[in-house]
Amino acid sequence: MATIQLQLKPTLAPEIAVEAQRFCAWLNEMIPLPADIKLIIKGDFTSSTTLVNLIALQVIARRDTLMHSEALFTPGEVWTLADELLYTYQEDYPDFEATDDVPAELTPQPAPIWVQVDPAITNDAVRAELYRTVQLSETTDPSMRPITVNFSVTEPTAVTLPTNSQQDLQLTVAVNAQNLDHTRVAFFQALERYRAWLQDQFFGTTDLTVEENEALITEGANESLAEYHHAFAHALPAQGVYFPPTVTTERLVLRAFSEDDAPELYELAKDPDIGPIAGWPVHTSVANSRDNITDFLQIEGTYAVTNRQSGKLLGAVGLKLGEDSVSHYDDEPEIGYWIGKPYWGQGLIPEASQALIDLAFNELHFKAIWLCHRADNHKSARIAEKLGFTPVRTRQIKDLTGKLVPDVVNVLRHK
Repeated sequence: MATIQLQLKPTLAPEIAVEAQRFCAWLNEMIPLPADIKLIIKGDFTSSTTLVNLIALQVIARRDTLMHSEALFTPGEVWTLADELLYTYQEDYPDFEATDDVPAELTPQPAPIWVQVDPAITNDAVRAELYRTVQLSETTDPSMRPITVNFSVTEPTAVTLPTNSQQDLQLTVAVNAQNLDHTRVAFFQALERYRAWLQDQFFGTTDLTVEENEALITEGANESLAEYHHAFAHALPAQGVYFPPTVTTERLVLRAFSEDDAPELYELAKDPDIGPIAGWPVHTSVANSRDNITDFLQIEGTYAVTNRQSGKLLGAVGLKLGEDSVSHYDDEPEIGYWIGKPYWGQGLIPEASQALIDLAFNELHFKAIWLCHRADNHKSARIAEKLGFTPVRTRQIKDLTGKLVPDVVNVLRHK
């Protein structure tokens, strides 16, 4: 039987030499060799991990050369297989304590993944989600061989495996635009088939049945899908968020604030019954209102509520994202609103808020909307109830004087 024959430098530390010999003996049992492999290691090593890793790399590369007229594995794939060997070796010999001191120059760089999306897929959101799926794979489980992924609406999912180290891996993935998770699983399964092939080329085919092998591939793909959903559980859709410049309802137009709104805003916001209970101070002048517009109200997602017929300013409504939301999640904004006292009791804020809720769920694909109001703000509580929000907890916040007051947190989840 062919074996690995190891020759080490006489000055090598005895404990490192013993580990290297044990590793080679283990390899002799683990890997069938087409011929003897003689390794002459001349360097001094201060870590058994570094030496064992080098031996694994040498054995895999030389075995590949012996078995193929042209090398089948790329340097990166040799590294991947060596890493798998060390992991298995440590499972068999727990007293082997692997360290992270392998020289950086031995570590290959992850290979790129080239993406081609069928021109027939014209939906930008779908295209963006496909690219994000690949990018996550590049980040969490990088490939050491260049891969070309063709997302197709006409061709079935297929894996074209390389026959030598000069060829890239080719993946064709069938796209189901109505169920992108189905497409993601197909992509992850294709990658799993490549990884299974890579190990089979080195370790030899396993005793698994076709059904057992397919079950392992499916399990790996489902785990990757779960990682995807975990990574983007509270992320915005890949295409980002676009708030339209205006939103129109039966009686209202929601539009961006302008500095020209300062006089009308001051007339509404100087009333002490408006700002303090909503969490902001009474406006003291037209100039103060203008500063509030430029500092706080001219941001994406915040709208001036105006009368559709007259254009008169009535109040404000908006969605706050990410850290500005009580949820702190990108896809679960917080809605806020107020309306001038002369317009109370006309159902205008529920109308404006419902328009933003419809926009958030139906067009921006948010998962939930949060709403907070002071416990003593009974008007806001009635609006929240009318809109379908459910109170989930009461927290303590500081009012404008620094006093702690109870604040009710409500949520409305997308059905």
